Amino acid sequence: MIDHVLKLAKSAILAGCVASTPLAKAEVVYFPESILEEAVSKVIGVELEKLRLKLETDLAQVRNNQKTAPSSQALAYSVLVEKLNAKISQVEVDIGDLPSRLTKDLLAKYLFSFELNGAEVRDLTGLEAAENLQVITLRNNLITDLTPLSGLKKLRRVDLRGNRVNSLESLKDLPSLRELDLSQNKLKGLAGIEVLPSLRKLDVSENELQELTGISQLKNLGSLFAQGNKLGISEPFDDQNGNGTFDLGEAYKDISGNGAWDNATLSELDGLLHLHELYLYRNGISDVSKWGALPALQTLLLGVNEISDITSLKQYTALQTLSLNKNEVTDLGPLITLSSLIYLDLSENRLSDLRPLRNMVSLRKVYLNDNNLTDLRPMAGLRSLEILSINSNLVSDLRPMANLRTLKRLDVGRNLVELESDWNEPVIKALARHQVQLRHDGQGAMIEGLLELGEALIGDKAANSELGTYLLANGYSRLREYHADTKVDESAKSAAYRQWTKAIREHEIDQLPRLADL
Repeated sequence: MIDHVLKLAKSAILAGCVASTPLAKAEVVYFPESILEEAVSKVIGVELEKLRLKLETDLAQVRNNQKTAPSSQALAYSVLVEKLNAKISQVEVDIGDLPSRLTKDLLAKYLFSFELNGAEVRDLTGLEAAENLQVITLRNNLITDLTPLSGLKKLRRVDLRGNRVNSLESLKDLPSLRELDLSQNKLKGLAGIEVLPSLRKLDVSENELQELTGISQLKNLGSLFAQGNKLGISEPFDDQNGNGTFDLGEAYKDISGNGAWDNATLSELDGLLHLHELYLYRNGISDVSKWGALPALQTLLLGVNEISDITSLKQYTALQTLSLNKNEVTDLGPLITLSSLIYLDLSENRLSDLRPLRNMVSLRKVYLNDNNLTDLRPMAGLRSLEILSINSNLVSDLRPMANLRTLKRLDVGRNLVELESDWNEPVIKALARHQVQLRHDGQGAMIEGLLELGEALIGDKAANSELGTYLLANGYSRLREYHADTKVDESAKSAAYRQWTKAIREHEIDQLPRLADL
């Protein structure tokens, strides 16, 4: 292939590519396992399966030697050259002017795709000569420096997932690069990404990113995977005047290394007109108000963050998939403009009012587990609904589900559904007739005062957040958890529900006593 790849010596990057003595002419690289077959087949123009049959005996010997060889973990060049070239000469195919030996120049010219995962590769030196390389995959290695890849003008896809890369500034002059996977590396910032204008797909998930500087220059970007970072966490600063905000001149800790204070607004996303997939779950994000125009956005995953206000999401009218699970959302009103939504996950929030969903007839899959829901009537008209999951809520009446003819799966487990009641039993039988997969285990009992509390919460969005904060302060993650607490007797719960309903109506939730004092 190329000098430092072929020459085994200390800088060799391929496991097993070690020669006892380098040849004066026509050095040959030893590719472990299937990489060897692929390299040879590309050179001589034979399909991989046919070549595998012809080389089966000797390749088995090569593999066996690789596994049982001493510390060098490779055959000497001379042995491999003779064996490999002997087999190549037996292949009955017209190779035209191509030489019959695998020289470094030949590999540089014909190396189009290269993959070696989990081989403790540290150094890419030598790959700079692979002028026709289009795809490189080196997952789960020890790579830190990307400089050798710069200038490979035909490189289309780079997958370096699970390495130790901490900077992109060495990646330059890659006009054909469309896909870049640097997930599970050591990136704190994206400085340098702006010189890759042809990127369509970028995966920087599971790094240590606190900013996306430069991403706004990727005008062709269609998919951005940035989950599992710290993009919602502002860099610490010295608040000298005590006003709680960063002011010009105040010292800050430049964690990302971009020379600017990162304030977690993600405003760099503004203007990515072709972005259709955006993965930002598990980032500590609380503010989604400054992203700007993303007219092509179809998939947005924002689960496991700290978002309460989703007002700005109403502008993304092309959305088809939206995930906001494990946030602090109380008001679904902004979603009424998202008429193209097909998939919606709002599990583990603080929701009571489903009325904004009643006209979203394109919805097919809806997940609303672990909320404060008591009333399913707004769902009755969703004529395309196929999957509805409302596990761990406070629902007691299934009649709104009776006429959902497209429904395939319904999960109402851990609610308050009286299965044999005059109003629920006919619905359950009808669902069975239509072969709806129904889960209804773990039902609790209705307690006096709960329905009135549910109505009060539906009518006051702020109260959902305030009551949620109150319950958290008293050791309960949600209203459903308090309702299911067997250590609190029914009469105490009923009294609490009446008191909370009164506090909501009089806007006095902040004056409620501790539950232990009731």
